[in-house]
Amino acid sequence: MQPDEKSFTLDALGTGHSGRLGAMALPPAEQQRMAELGLTAGTPVVITKRSHWGGPLELRVRGCKLSLRREVAQRIQVAAEQPHGH
Repeated sequence: MQPDEKSFTLDALGTGHSGRLGAMALPPAEQQRMAELGLTAGTPVVITKRSHWGGPLELRVRGCKLSLRREVAQRIQVAAEQPHGH
């Protein structure tokens, strides 16, 4: 991530907004699992849906949709990207 980019956790990214993945404060086994799913540092990600009451987030990453528990998303840093027109 560039020093001037706004950085926050993945769960704080708004629906329809995109960002680039950064550091993950996860145990090594969970980091490995995230890498297997295509979630690696520098990868663009978009939040497509948010479940109510603290449920999972739906992400679009590398052309696929994934669901991720919020507890995990709270431990993954992202840098916001400029909004794109749809």
